[in-house]
Amino acid sequence: MFDIQDIVQTLDLDLVYSRVEWTAPPATPSHLMYLHNQNEFLSGVVHLANAGDTVAFFKAHAPSAFPGSILMISDWSQELEHAVVFPENLTVFGFSDPLGALLNRMSEYLQAPFTEESSRQFSRYWSEIISNDNLTTDDIRSMLNQLPNAEGPFVQVCVVEFNNEDNKKIPYTLVMRHLLSLIPNSFGTVRDNEIIILITYRERRFDYPYDFEQITKILEKTNGYLGLGNGTRDLSALCLLYKLLRHTVKLALQIKVGQETRIFTFERLGMYLTIDLAAIGFKAFTGSDGIMYLAHPAIAYLTRYDEEKGNNLRAVLYFYLLSDKSIADTAKKLHMHRNTVMYKIKKACELCSLDLDDPHLCERLLFSCQVARYYEEINRGKKIIPHLSNNK
Repeated sequence: MFDIQDIVQTLDLDLVYSRVEWTAPPATPSHLMYLHNQNEFLSGVVHLANAGDTVAFFKAHAPSAFPGSILMISDWSQELEHAVVFPENLTVFGFSDPLGALLNRMSEYLQAPFTEESSRQFSRYWSEIISNDNLTTDDIRSMLNQLPNAEGPFVQVCVVEFNNEDNKKIPYTLVMRHLLSLIPNSFGTVRDNEIIILITYRERRFDYPYDFEQITKILEKTNGYLGLGNGTRDLSALCLLYKLLRHTVKLALQIKVGQETRIFTFERLGMYLTIDLAAIGFKAFTGSDGIMYLAHPAIAYLTRYDEEKGNNLRAVLYFYLLSDKSIADTAKKLHMHRNTVMYKIKKACELCSLDLDDPHLCERLLFSCQVARYYEEINRGKKIIPHLSNNK
């Protein structure tokens, strides 16, 4: 069972939680909620408005119907103190009025628009999509058209991964429902300690029109990371796109790229996926993990120079190229003075005889910096090139 604090924090209820007044023994509710003992909500919220309804509810449901659950109660009713015998296996909390309205909010997340039935339906469809290589676009579209609020013809895959020591404590269903409430025309399922979300939309687009600020708040509370794939009309490629996106998110966590935002777009990290796949092919082709030999030799030299001199010329060069050679933007990203940035770029160019007016060279250097970062993070503690050249 997850802690009640987890529920409150996941729904961003911290301020209200601080005003809660717990009582014991509680009486009974105008709002009644059961939480499953396996980190997921049961199917919905039960509202009991009066004593008669409450007595009838407990007469109709044996204590074994909700083992190890949490019962949340507001609006004390003295007449129920003797009329209802609460099951001993329930953890019962009583709270004051301010939390009542928030139960309604939680009820909305649980009940609409993504019902338990549509959730199970999408889960079945998704299992078939990732296990059946023979499904065509028409086959998959026929499945998705049976879900409520599905639009088309484009579909986008999203994956939420959690970077915790014990992911069993995460309220997956609650997090999923909260995310679905922020992403229109979306469907979700929980599978293998991750959340898979499918977004449908009508017209081709190349941006991500979602409330990233609110999504990030949800992810922060459970140490989650959201990967956003590219949309497609070729639904037969969904399984492939899912595998690539899932691998990309795990790779981003491993090489520590973009974690400050908690939202990884495929386009933002696609180059690192390309490098990773190249490294796999390089190893198979050569029997070596020396993928740095595909990089420009200047990057290997600057790396060794920085290690020996305690400098950061490679990092400054990388952000300078990434910022379209803007001194101001580079200084802002690295929290440096503009003059310091200009000096370091000039130093790097002098050391390696670089002409940054050559666009092809700039492209190669940028890629090489990314290869170096990938190599260093994947091979922790291993030098890019073992011995420092004595030529310079």
